[in-house]
Amino acid sequence: MPLEQSQSLTTEFQSVQKDPLQSSIPLSASSNPVPADTSGGLAAVGTTTTVPNFNPNPRNGSFNVPEILWRNYSEDSLESGFNAVLTLNYDATNATNAFTVNTDSRLTKYIQEVEDLNWEIEGLFDVDSNGITDIFWRNYSTGENAVWFMTFNQNTGVEIDTSRTQFLDSVSDRSWEMEGVTNFDNAGGFEILWHNQTTGQTAIWGYNFDNNVSGQSALTRDANRTKLVGPVVSSDWRIEGWADFNNDQIADILWRNYNTGENAIWKLNTNVSGNNPYFNVVDGYFINSVADRDWEVLDVIDFNRDGVADIVWRNYRTGENAVWGMQSGGNFNPALTGFINSVPDINWELEGSADFTGDNIPDLLWRNYDTDENAIWRMKIENSRLVLDAGFFINSVEGLGWQIEGPSPTRDFT
Repeated sequence: MPLEQSQSLTTEFQSVQKDPLQSSIPLSASSNPVPADTSGGLAAVGTTTTVPNFNPNPRNGSFNVPEILWRNYSEDSLESGFNAVLTLNYDATNATNAFTVNTDSRLTKYIQEVEDLNWEIEGLFDVDSNGITDIFWRNYSTGENAVWFMTFNQNTGVEIDTSRTQFLDSVSDRSWEMEGVTNFDNAGGFEILWHNQTTGQTAIWGYNFDNNVSGQSALTRDANRTKLVGPVVSSDWRIEGWADFNNDQIADILWRNYNTGENAIWKLNTNVSGNNPYFNVVDGYFINSVADRDWEVLDVIDFNRDGVADIVWRNYRTGENAVWGMQSGGNFNPALTGFINSVPDINWELEGSADFTGDNIPDLLWRNYDTDENAIWRMKIENSRLVLDAGFFINSVEGLGWQIEGPSPTRDFT
C-alpha cells in the first residue's frame, strides 16, 4: 500500500444541474408525508452524523458540512486507484440548489492514490482526537490492514500524516471482513469489529492511542480487549450495523438473515474476562422479521437522538424505503416508524447518512451507478417520524468506477 504522497491533482467534479422533474429519483416531499419529532438528546453510540470531517475549521457558521470521500475502483479508467475528497457548501436559503461544491483546492482535491484495487476503505474514525477523520483500509488479497492518519495543512489542505500512518496487524484469512470502526463504549480507545463469513466467527479488536507518544508507537492493539465474540453463526446471517439499541452507551450488533428474513440484536457489554467476552447469549434477542429478502438494511441512524439506534431499509426490487424507529431493547415503535419516499429506479443506491445541514438530523446521500447522478435528501422530523423535507442534486461525478466511501464505511455493512 503506497503511503508516500502522490502528485498533486485536481478532481474534475462535473457541475451538471438537472431538472428534478425529469430525474428518476423523487426530490420533493411526498403529498402524504409520514410524520416525526425530535428529543434533542445525545445520539446513540455508533450513529455519528459528522463523519467524515477532514477540516477542523468550521466553514458554515457553527458547523462543518461533512465531506464526501470517493475511491475509484475501475480497472479500466485512467483514474483507477484515485481517492478524492469532495467538500460541499450548504445554503439553507437556496430552495433549488442548496448544496454546491467548495472550489477551495485545499478542501476539494485528490488525496493519496492507491493503485492496488484490492485495498478497500472499511472504516472512518478520528483515532487521535484531533477533530479530523482517519481512514481504515483492508487489502482483501494480501490480508494487510492499515490506517491513514489525516491532517489539515492550512496551505495545502487535506493531507496524510505520514509520521503516524501505519499498517495494522495482518489477517491472512481473507474471509475476515472489517465490519466497522468505532469507540463502542465511549471509553478508552477505539475498537474494530470483524466477521468471518466462511467460519461464522465474530471478533473485536481493541486499540489504545497515546497522544503523548510521537510517531507510530502511539497506536497499540490491546490484547486484553481483543477477543472472539459470541457463538459461531451460519453464513445466512450478515452483520448490518454496530450501534446502541438499548441506550446503555454500548454499541450492539445488528444481524439480518437473508435466507429466513429473521433479524436479531446482540446486546454487547464491556466485560472482556471469562468465557463470554463482550456478549452473553442470553442477552441476544430477535426483532421483527422481514420475510421479503429484497429488503436490505441500508443504514443505522438515531434520527430523533433518543439514544437508541434506528434502522433504514431499502427494497431493491420495489424501490420502497422505510425507517424503523426503535424502542430501547426491543422492536420498532410504530409511532416512530414509517415509509419514506420510494425510489423505483434501483440504480439509485443509498450510500450513507450524515448531517449535511447542521440541524442534528441525519440526511441521506444517494448515488445512481447508471447515470453518475448524486443527490442529498434533506430530512426533517414530523409527528415523531423521519420524513423527506427536500431533495437536491449535487454535482455528478462521471465514471461508474467512482464509489462513495464516506460517510458510509463506518456503517457500510452490505
